[in-house]
Amino acid sequence: MSYDTKTMRIVRIFHALVNGEHISMRECAKEFNVDLRTIQRDINQRLGFLPIQKDKDGKCFLQAESLGKLGFKDIREFARVSGIWGLFPSLDDKFIGDLLHIPLPDYWDNHSKDPAPIASKSSPFAIKNQGFEDISAHKDMFMLLARAILKQHTIHFSYKSTPRQANPYRLLNNNGIWYLLADESGTLKHFTFTHIKHLRLEEAHFKPSPAIESIVEKSSAKWVNPHAKSATLQIQNTAKEYFMRKAFISNIRLDSHDATHFYITCEYSYDDEILNLAKMFLPFIIILEPAHLQKQLNQILQEYLSTTY
Repeated sequence: MSYDTKTMRIVRIFHALVNGEHISMRECAKEFNVDLRTIQRDINQRLGFLPIQKDKDGKCFLQAESLGKLGFKDIREFARVSGIWGLFPSLDDKFIGDLLHIPLPDYWDNHSKDPAPIASKSSPFAIKNQGFEDISAHKDMFMLLARAILKQHTIHFSYKSTPRQANPYRLLNNNGIWYLLADESGTLKHFTFTHIKHLRLEEAHFKPSPAIESIVEKSSAKWVNPHAKSATLQIQNTAKEYFMRKAFISNIRLDSHDATHFYITCEYSYDDEILNLAKMFLPFIIILEPAHLQKQLNQILQEYLSTTY
């Protein structure tokens, strides 16, 4: 299944329907660059569990009485057909309830005796793209971080062998990788989820900073980092259409091109963002700036080639 095409398409159609929009299948086919039969299959089969109706113009919509009444079974079915089932480590009724802000006072009973009420008014999750990363082995820590965000606990953890203390604000999925957005000493930082070890919650609760909240909201809508770095990439023209169409990284600017290559500048927060992007487009890509990332990539490839199995 392609997470970049089919999933995005179904999620967009689902979102439009549950928000009360009337959608044209022909316009959807044009928007997503697929044939009409594909959209018809999406609506009639993949989203067939929804009570979809058609208006006098042939546009699809949900009856007013159906809006806002989707149950856990509907959400699980949507997750299955859209391909986002594997994005979260658990999709039981209680976890879905939290994702949808449905009051479930006993949600965390099996995880903690913490009596504090959920303080956050928003979801602790923000998904920028479809998920590829398998974090099922880290389910307990994922849930613990979600509780820390919802109940505003300061956390202690080890990150790349360094002890850290921070106030957690959001778990953000960007291009398939989960990150923790947390305030460390008054600065919003992004921590790669799978690099977090030995997580521990303090008993006390922190008071969210309006300034940090504002940056977090921008980061949730768009991969924003006030301390972002810039990279320059050289990519062969044979990969241009796919690279530019998929928007694998945010804030891309096409600088120039010649007969064989095009050159882009992009912003990134962590070295792994650029390194992972380069790995995806080998052998068509070279990291021009910063030069140390290309050296690091070369080292990774040399170690890989020298490994025997």
